[in-house]
Amino acid sequence: MTKKLKKDLLIGPFALLLFLMIFYVVSFGQTSGERIEIGQYSLKRASTPEFLVTGLNLNDLSRIHFSNMNKLTEGLAAQFGRVRTLFDKKTKKQVKITVAVYSSVNEAENMALELLNSISAVMKEGSQSGNVIGTHSWYLKSPNRAGTVLFIYNNSLFQLFSSDYNLVEKSALAIVNDLTKGVNGITLGKKVQLPKISDVILSKTVRKNEKVSLNITAFSPSQQRLSYVVLSSKGQILDSDKRAEKSYIPIESGTDELKIYAINEVNVVSQVFVKKLIIED
Repeated sequence: MTKKLKKDLLIGPFALLLFLMIFYVVSFGQTSGERIEIGQYSLKRASTPEFLVTGLNLNDLSRIHFSNMNKLTEGLAAQFGRVRTLFDKKTKKQVKITVAVYSSVNEAENMALELLNSISAVMKEGSQSGNVIGTHSWYLKSPNRAGTVLFIYNNSLFQLFSSDYNLVEKSALAIVNDLTKGVNGITLGKKVQLPKISDVILSKTVRKNEKVSLNITAFSPSQQRLSYVVLSSKGQILDSDKRAEKSYIPIESGTDELKIYAINEVNVVSQVFVKKLIIED
């Protein structure tokens, strides 16, 4: 065997290994164990589990863990999923729970850091009791016993808030137990079926201070009904009677970038759809 042939045989596998490593990082983002930082919060990337959370039925979750409470309000929490407020008529206690399912562990981690930075108070990592809650968790307890827990479990994100911190932490631990088993309204699987927004059509030319309709076209693989969130930095977003239609009123001329999310009935959040606009005077 010649020296050149030996060299080629050595370089070939090495080059292939290097290519695969680069391809993995480029295609799938940060690897597990890497620490990322957004704003004043950071976390260590978790590894991808065997099973992902594929859906969260908020009705079942509320019925099991807050059986003595009734639904008071419900709405969308922008890119952070769905939020529901529950109320106990007897004790007058309220619990606010925000839930979301994302395409991957990395995306859930990114969204958790974004949500943490949107909260004015500074939350501490972990839990007050020292119990491990999910993959990552943060908490805040005020002197009057009120408090909140925000936690990630694989590719899902939760935040619980109540006037009773002990209730929040106890409920969070019980929900994590359900997440590990895929019971009580929680489903697990190898892949998350994401809603997908394919287009956003405007009813007319966008002009400053003039209302324009946004018609959203999206696909739901599970045939579930979709709800939509539209975020804008330069305009006002209004709901309409039609679920897949929003109204947009730009408050200044120039350019704007709309960020649109679709959320299905089991709180799976789509990838963001970006619509760039030119606003005329």
